[in-house]
Amino acid sequence: MILGMSVAAFTTLHVIISLVAIAAGLLLLPALLASRRQDGLTAFFLATTILTSVTGFFFHSKAIGPPPFAAAQGALLILFVLLGFLAVKRYRPAPAP
Repeated sequence: MILGMSVAAFTTLHVIISLVAIAAGLLLLPALLASRRQDGLTAFFLATTILTSVTGFFFHSKAIGPPPFAAAQGALLILFVLLGFLAVKRYRPAPAP
């Protein structure tokens, strides 16, 4: 049991939150690359990614080892550093009226 839920139910909840965060990030990225502010979507993305991280700490399984996760995290780190660099480099918001 994790937070009153079965492990399977909690895992499902965690995965759904993660997928929502990924979708929000994918919707937000083109706006950032085009220098368009999306305050609501940015806040939603940050909230769901924080919630994904927080719920991930409740898992206590030792059955899954770190080698597959290290490879996936390394590949994603490279991708997100590249996309983050491009977003920061291209982001030129219009001055406030």
